[in-house]
Amino acid sequence: MNKQLSIITAVLIMYVCNSTSQPLYPVEINSKYGFIDQTGQIVIDVKFNKARAFSDSRAAVKIGEKWGFINEAGDLTIPAVYDDCHSFSNEHASVKTNDAWGIIDLDGNYSLKPEYIRITQFSEGLAVVKFRRKFSLVPRRPQFGFVNSQGEFEIVVSTYDAQRFSDGLALIKQVKYFIFPIKEYYSFIDKSGKIILEVNYESVGLFHDGLALYTQKGKVGFIDKSGLAVIEATFDEAHSFQNGFARVRTGNRWGFIKPDGTFLVEPSFQHVMDFSDGYAMVKSAGKWGYINTEGDFIISPQYYLAQSFHNGMAFTVSDTITGYINTKGEYIWKKPS
Repeated sequence: MNKQLSIITAVLIMYVCNSTSQPLYPVEINSKYGFIDQTGQIVIDVKFNKARAFSDSRAAVKIGEKWGFINEAGDLTIPAVYDDCHSFSNEHASVKTNDAWGIIDLDGNYSLKPEYIRITQFSEGLAVVKFRRKFSLVPRRPQFGFVNSQGEFEIVVSTYDAQRFSDGLALIKQVKYFIFPIKEYYSFIDKSGKIILEVNYESVGLFHDGLALYTQKGKVGFIDKSGLAVIEATFDEAHSFQNGFARVRTGNRWGFIKPDGTFLVEPSFQHVMDFSDGYAMVKSAGKWGYINTEGDFIISPQYYLAQSFHNGMAFTVSDTITGYINTKGEYIWKKPS
């Protein structure tokens, strides 16, 4: 098999998410996409230009140049009329048409008409919407709203940027001006819009597992919800805690830390990805393998490209085989050569 073609294929295939019934996984054969089940059988014909993972019993598929949604039987339940879209969450999805974003329900009905610059996926019941600026001779800050699935705005703020809710808090970025921008600072709000925490670090991230990234003097650590630095900023790079662990980089090596700041695995890998299904991808000597939550290998590094485990299966690309494996490293589905 052509290795370059395998790499392109792996990049194109999306991560697999939970479905409401049996998990289905996107596959690509001869530049067309379909879906397999956990036995490796093709259950939705390979006929779409692109396909994304199922969520809320719907999967986004591309037909020609437009996106629509299918159900788990493969029926096109929402016509392919959108220029772009996000996957369903909270039984709603944001869709783009004519350079504007809106929100639809599982039947394709708009709960929020396409009139906005940007809309995120729903998180904790709300999506972040960026409004279009109205003409004004006086410069105004951008305006963001947090909208529920009925299309009702529960919070509206004028700020430099706004990010989704996570751990019950949403991140708001503010900028102070004196003719030109002179300072950035961050606030966290609750679902009533009340400011719960303000911090003055160089940058911060969303809360996950009760902790959020912060950057100070170019180094990264973690704060708690009181704003206290509970893991000192000593890392060159870090990502948010996911499923009990955070990936961190020191120099050019990656490892994992626990919420108390101790290492699960000392920085020793070329790269790592977040834990999913109890396993994490790690890269060593140019190839990917998988470790468990004890830091032990369950599958040794042997793949040029790989994706995280979801529902017990992961997509991988090796020297000779492209396909899905189980947690024992056994192939459930192999792409035809």
